[in-house]
Amino acid sequence: MKGVLVARAFKGYTLLELLIVLTLISLIFSLISFSLYSNVKSSLNIVKSSEHLKEEVLFFWELQKLFYSAQEIVIRDGERAHLLTRGGRFYRGLVMVSLIFKDGKLYYYEFPYFKNSVDYYEEDKLRLIPWVKEFKVYAYRGGKVMKDFKGIPERIIVKLNGREIVIPR
Repeated sequence: MKGVLVARAFKGYTLLELLIVLTLISLIFSLISFSLYSNVKSSLNIVKSSEHLKEEVLFFWELQKLFYSAQEIVIRDGERAHLLTRGGRFYRGLVMVSLIFKDGKLYYYEFPYFKNSVDYYEEDKLRLIPWVKEFKVYAYRGGKVMKDFKGIPERIIVKLNGREIVIPR
């Protein structure tokens, strides 16, 4: 019987072996799914913050266009800016633009200029800019920063949601 191989009958895996394999497979899949979920969540946060930053940059660019082309600027309490400008968003030509910060919200008003007062605006035609939580505007002239001003300053300082932009004239 030296050269005879003994065949052993193979009946299958034990229940314990199957449970261990299933546990390992489920751990691997849970790690992969958690990794995928966290990557998707962080990429969505990046997209959201980049969209918000894009809105802020475009708004700053628009403010610069408004203030730079202004023929008259009236600033009241550092929270309202009224301009007579050619840089309007909705109307061509000379327009009155008002940026009004009240109750923690920024509102935008624009209307063609018809010899009205520059700081005139219609309350029911204000447009909300929803993402702005903080807004301050100051005029700089002769080394002084002023929160009440009328005329054309050397610079305009705008503080928006913790960021600051200085617009030269």
